[in-house]
Amino acid sequence: MKRTFADIRPVRKHRKVEPIQLKKKSRVAGSRFTGEDWSLKLRPKLNLGFLKNWKAKVKAIIPKRNAVPKILRRVPYGALRRRERKHFFKAWGIRQKSITEERLKKIAELRQQKLKKKPLKKRSHFFQKLRHQSLDFWAGVKNLSQEERIGFHKKKVQKRWYQRWWFNFIVIGFFLGLAIIMTYPLIKWFTNGIPGDNGDGGLFLWDSWWVKHALLDLHQSPFYTDLIAFPHRVDLTFHTLALFNSLVSIPLQLIFGIVPAFNIIFLAGFVLTGWGTYLLIRYLTKSTLGGLIGGVMLAFAPYVMVRSLGHFNLSTIWPIPFFLYFLMKMLYGRGWHNAILAGLFVGILCLNELQYAVMIALFGLLIYIVYLIAEFKRVFLSTFLIKTVIMVLVALIVFSPLLIPALKNYQANRLEKIELGRYKIYSADLVRFVIPSHLSTFFGDYANKVKTVIPGGGTEGTVFFGYTVLALLIIAIIFAFVMFQLRKHRKLKEDDSKMRIWSWIVPAIVFFVFSLGPILYVAGQDSFQVSNLKFRIALPFIVIYQLPFIGDLRAPSRFSIFTMVCLVIIAGIALARIFHLVYRIKWRWLKYPLIGIIFLLFLSAVFGEFLSIPFPINNATVPKIYAQIRKDSNDCTILDLPCGFSSGYYGFGHYHSIMQSYQREHGKKLISFSISRFPQWKAGMYLKMPGLAYLIDYKRPVSVAEDFDRRKIQQSLRALNLRYVVLHKKYFNPIIQEKLKLYLTKVVGLDQFYEDQDTIGFIFNREYLPQVE
Repeated sequence: MKRTFADIRPVRKHRKVEPIQLKKKSRVAGSRFTGEDWSLKLRPKLNLGFLKNWKAKVKAIIPKRNAVPKILRRVPYGALRRRERKHFFKAWGIRQKSITEERLKKIAELRQQKLKKKPLKKRSHFFQKLRHQSLDFWAGVKNLSQEERIGFHKKKVQKRWYQRWWFNFIVIGFFLGLAIIMTYPLIKWFTNGIPGDNGDGGLFLWDSWWVKHALLDLHQSPFYTDLIAFPHRVDLTFHTLALFNSLVSIPLQLIFGIVPAFNIIFLAGFVLTGWGTYLLIRYLTKSTLGGLIGGVMLAFAPYVMVRSLGHFNLSTIWPIPFFLYFLMKMLYGRGWHNAILAGLFVGILCLNELQYAVMIALFGLLIYIVYLIAEFKRVFLSTFLIKTVIMVLVALIVFSPLLIPALKNYQANRLEKIELGRYKIYSADLVRFVIPSHLSTFFGDYANKVKTVIPGGGTEGTVFFGYTVLALLIIAIIFAFVMFQLRKHRKLKEDDSKMRIWSWIVPAIVFFVFSLGPILYVAGQDSFQVSNLKFRIALPFIVIYQLPFIGDLRAPSRFSIFTMVCLVIIAGIALARIFHLVYRIKWRWLKYPLIGIIFLLFLSAVFGEFLSIPFPINNATVPKIYAQIRKDSNDCTILDLPCGFSSGYYGFGHYHSIMQSYQREHGKKLISFSISRFPQWKAGMYLKMPGLAYLIDYKRPVSVAEDFDRRKIQQSLRALNLRYVVLHKKYFNPIIQEKLKLYLTKVVGLDQFYEDQDTIGFIFNREYLPQVE
């Protein structure tokens, strides 16, 4: 009686063996046998002696024809030696003559002859059947548990609730709630107040209005205007327009108004920064809790919070974690869309701030150099370089609306090199990296007492990393050393290339050194003494500041944000190591409470260090006088008092940028301005005009005779097409108010037409003004 095995299931359970990966792919797709059914502990030499006990059962149970079970027909032939096949066939009682190599050669010859006569599009069923009968059971059993290589369908591992796609909405809500808390009481002033401390906050409100006004009303480029610094035509290419934020705010302005639209984008920056950091850390470490804590560290870092008071172009850092997230997916994952998205976020970052364009290029170059050393095969022997080219092209396309005019006007707007001594107030003091922000709720008083270059750190001097971040950096280094030792002694075989920390430590160190500026400052001192020797320590920035583009970055302390990004990623890796270690505890009653305690502990520590309540708010309500001025249909100019001119690194007078944002109400041209780049010689022209020079610097003790000559004053002001002067009371004490009021009415010859609790309005009567030749 012929022995056939069409449907065999083992009756004995055998210990499961880890599968061995083979180079050849096996063909067991569709088999109903699982890895657990056929996991046999087999030695290198085939030992199937235990199968002899099955022979009697097989003969009684399966009296069918044909030689081999269904699974054997789909396993590749020829993977074992002849002796092993012989023992296998003998144990199973299969006729060996039907599967000899001579028989297969004859079949192959017959097939070749048939193909020569008539080529077949499909494989011969006869040949396929004979080939399946000669399959090797040994190779098939070893590959049954390899889903990618075998192709049989396993049961899908069900994702946990925090791994589902909808959990991202919970994460977004989490960061939105924290943003509302950290910026309190902004939510109470949402419709009539913006973040700021009477600095440049109003300037960015004007930027949002001007981009909308230029595109929708004037139908012109937003890079040029004559509405400020009249009568000059101002080039805004290198001005802090925050172009992407301003463009996104246009539909929001049409729906909600300019102030709510500005605040929506401001809060969205915190949410997107936290969410992007969460995605990045979770992708690298597979730790959800570590990603949440890392997102809080970066989104509410002191660098971001302090610059949110007036440098909104610098506080918009959310494209950086998204860029790194898709860059890592380019390196370790598949799909061309990752390159497109990475380039998109780089372009968005560059549109908001030109300085970040230079920094992200340098940062990306360092990342590539590091991963070229660490992951040579991934970088060069894959499609990573092609994806990089696509990423760069997409970034240039997105950045091109600002890049093209910036390159054209680079020489005209390039500022002259400043002395090294002036870098003192724009460089990071070494002590400030471990001193909290002056805005800190719990440590603000302590920060103001520490002696540094700028008392309290100021805007450019705030570079605090956080004690929790630095502690996690030390823990990550300890974990890395332990993992290296285990791998060195071959006790650890898992691939943790995504959690490699030195690839982030290298760019962190480089940007940390750049942020210190050309000269090292420690507690406000740049000179040191050892014995009788006095010296100063020069840093690498002293060399690169002479280069184009990089040398135009006059605030080296801004390099510190990229150091902070790298440290947050390392901190996320350390948190993931901690949570993975705790997760190995077998007792659930201990494991999950301990994970929750650790999460809340680190979250509370970061929250306490970075908390800045109450957050400074600047009133953005437009005074009522401008609604009356708007009714004047004449093309004229307005002078706001206090007046002044501010352009990055010089300034005259006492101008407040919030007054420039009032232009959204009246629409008239302004003499005063606050611009990032404006030639100093043009601003100096106003200091030579009689009357205007006095109003700019009304505190000077010595008066010039021309400032009290009514005819010359009116001639100079008529040349500016001036019609209205608005005095804002809150910036002057009562004595100065009366002094300026008398000067404008008695000396200059203006008429007062309006006064309320906030402002006093003066107007020229043009019919009494002399003609100017």
